[in-house]
Amino acid sequence: MNSKKRRERKQLITVIVVFAVLLALLAVYFVIRNTTAGEGSETGDNGADVGQSGTFQIIDEDYLEVTAIKYKYEGEELDLRLKDRRWVLEDDPKFPVEQATVIEMAQAISDYGGFAEIVYDESRRSAYGIDDPKLDVSVTYSEDGKDRTRRFIMGAQNKTTGYYYFYEEGSSEIYAVNDSIMPYFSFLKADLLAETVPPTPQSKDILALTVEYDGGKFEFDAEKDGAVSGDEEDDPVNLIMSSMPKTANLQYPDLAAYGVDEDGLSEYGLDEPSLRIVLKYKEYSTVPTGEDGSSSAQISKDVEYVFLFGSLVTEGEGDDARELVYVAEEGSGTVYKVSADKFNGIYSAASGAPAAPDSGEETG
Repeated sequence: MNSKKRRERKQLITVIVVFAVLLALLAVYFVIRNTTAGEGSETGDNGADVGQSGTFQIIDEDYLEVTAIKYKYEGEELDLRLKDRRWVLEDDPKFPVEQATVIEMAQAISDYGGFAEIVYDESRRSAYGIDDPKLDVSVTYSEDGKDRTRRFIMGAQNKTTGYYYFYEEGSSEIYAVNDSIMPYFSFLKADLLAETVPPTPQSKDILALTVEYDGGKFEFDAEKDGAVSGDEEDDPVNLIMSSMPKTANLQYPDLAAYGVDEDGLSEYGLDEPSLRIVLKYKEYSTVPTGEDGSSSAQISKDVEYVFLFGSLVTEGEGDDARELVYVAEEGSGTVYKVSADKFNGIYSAASGAPAAPDSGEETG
């Protein structure tokens, strides 16, 4: 009898242990599923709309209501404000900010999703990485004249799941997210500079080109002179266009000044430019056609572009000396320094004789 009871007791213990193990495995399964499911999907388990990534919505705002974005990247804090429908730096409002970049920031921080929700534990703040965040961004939304500011922090990466902790200041939850939002805020001030993009039309699309220089003038008119072929490398029009500064020559390191008004142009020799280039060309774009927009057509418009060369400056000394020249798009207020070779190439092609602009003061 005692032997029978012992066997029954042993069997009961075995059943309890097996049941406990199954419960533990089931719990692990659901944890893993909740933290990994839904990546790249469009809806969560309940079919609800989701953010940019994840199985459920964390941020669901109208990006058109964003009026301020403040974030820190690589130790540099940037404070962007929307003023007169343009994004500007609060501490440097004349800086030419690339508008499209900030609009994409506003879109990204207005629509974002997560993969798991965790009850926030203040005692684990350091473990979440909130005190040393990967991203710290404050966003102000303005609706019906009332401002709301939300601060979002992306902290440490969970080494087990690979996700990051994402926390809204004051919230009772913290979320597991991927870091897909990070590229939108990986910009220093230098990276936010609005690009100067001189046009590079094909030779056949150049309608007219005028270069005014030192009392002289070069003029080309396609109607009178005939269109220029791109194969004619020695043609003055092609030589002038090949010497024009490109976007790669007009970057943050080449920046001399910005927010320059008409009275300030004389400092750079741009009030009476050494070269004034007026380019007229055809610009093409593709537009949808048909009632359903399923087809498209190419249209063109005539565009005029004016570029200025100012005075020459010498930077450096001895073997390290470099001859540079101030340049700007007319009316932009943004001045760059480019190699004087650009000036010489255009001047030579336009006048037939090499020369250099009047020198300004040397800079260290």
